[in-house]
Amino acid sequence: MRDGGDRVELRRLPQVLGGLEVLHADFRHSSFAPHFHDDYTVGLITRGANRFRYRRQRVVAPFGTLCLADPGEVHTGDVLEGGWSYWSVHVPPSALATLAAELGGAGQGAPDFATGVIEEAEAVRRFAAFFRALRADASALAVEVRAVEA
Repeated sequence: MRDGGDRVELRRLPQVLGGLEVLHADFRHSSFAPHFHDDYTVGLITRGANRFRYRRQRVVAPFGTLCLADPGEVHTGDVLEGGWSYWSVHVPPSALATLAAELGGAGQGAPDFATGVIEEAEAVRRFAAFFRALRADASALAVEVRAVEA
């Protein structure tokens, strides 16, 4: 989809972790009013920077970082000069609960992203590998392995 120079592509992955949605977007002009998602959202900034409000704070996720949002957490999105691009994945809470149980972490409760930006290199690397597998049209198994690692 294109809108005034913005480009958005959505992929549904029903076979991966019980169902994920992945968005690849290039925002040159669009800003986003306060909204929320029903799923966990993790985005890898691949160009520019994403400025947004999260937990009543204005934060900036620059190139090479992850931007996050918990389900139901109201947030915004603002375009800085030149815009920004990212890959994001929307993960249903039930998928994380199932994954936690399978990995032996059941009973720890739902994740809570206290901050809207993560710069930790290993987390960024794992999400980048997941998105690269999608871009390369890797096998469903390879994509799922990268999703679990992320």
